[in-house]
Amino acid sequence: DGDAIRVHECLPIKIQIIENEKGYSTGCAVLDFEHATTASLVLFACHGRRLLDRTVYVDWHPFPSRIKTWMKQQKQLRQQDNCRSLLMHNIQHTLSTADIKAFFT
Repeated sequence: DGDAIRVHECLPIKIQIIENEKGYSTGCAVLDFEHATTASLVLFACHGRRLLDRTVYVDWHPFPSRIKTWMKQQKQLRQQDNCRSLLMHNIQHTLSTADIKAFFT
């Protein structure tokens, strides 16, 4: 599958696992990509794939109010015209950023 080969080359430039007020994972992560085309490729190639026995869902990051509140408490995401973000959800609560990065390799 050509998409799988290309996704291997499409690592996120930043991965943020979203935590609640107590510091526990919410089962979601924000993935930042340098280009919208890269983010789009990852979206279609990874949505519905399995990661540690769970089906992972990937969609464009909608910035809902709950996540906006969390983001105000965290470092700001890299703000550039060419930066694109995806929201990955239904991930294991014990997943690390290294596990997510390995998902693409």
